[in-house]
Formats: sequence, C-alpha cells, structure tokens
Amino acid sequence: MARAGLADEASITEVDDLHAAFRALGNPERLAIVAALSRSRDGMSVSHVSAQVDQPRLVASRHLKRLRQAGIVTARWERQTHLHWLNADIIERIEDWVCETLPAPR
Repeated sequence: MARAGLADEASITEVDDLHAAFRALGNPERLAIVAALSRSRDGMSVSHVSAQVDQPRLVASRHLKRLRQAGIVTARWERQTHLHWLNADIIERIEDWVCETLPAPR
C-alpha cells in the first residue's frame, strides 16, 4: 500500500513540475529565449540572450529567472559571467509527456 502512495506522490510531483514548465513556456518571449538557448552549446550570458531575442537586458533577465524557477534553464557563474543553459532533463520529460499523452498525428 505504501508503494502506491509513493507512486502517486511521484506522479503529483511530476505533474507539478510539468505544470510549472508549461506555464513558463506559455510566454512567447520566453519561448524565444528557449529557442536561442537550444542553439547554444557553451551557455549564454544575459547580454547574449538579450541580443539574440531583441529584448532589453532587464526583460531577458526576468524571463531567464522565471525559466530557472520552472527548472527549464540552469545557470552557473563562469569567471565573471552568469551563463545559462537549457535543462535537458526537463526538456526530455516534456517531450516524453507530449509523446505519451497526445495522440499521434494522422
């Protein structure tokens, strides 16, 4: 019986994680940032993201923060620059959920 409870708890956590990710991705400016980050192998600074998506640096920074909070983006300091990458784990989980949940196109 305890195992079922743990499985249900894990499912709830998974749904909560996906819900947060989909909410963060529901903004066209954040989708543009995700697209820009998907083309980067070395990570991107806020300034680089800002230039790529033609947004003011402050706006890009706020969107990156929201994407980090949703687990879509990870960041780390490298020298004096905060670099951002897509979190491959959550992207794969989103892809898996879409493939498992939505019907295949006809």
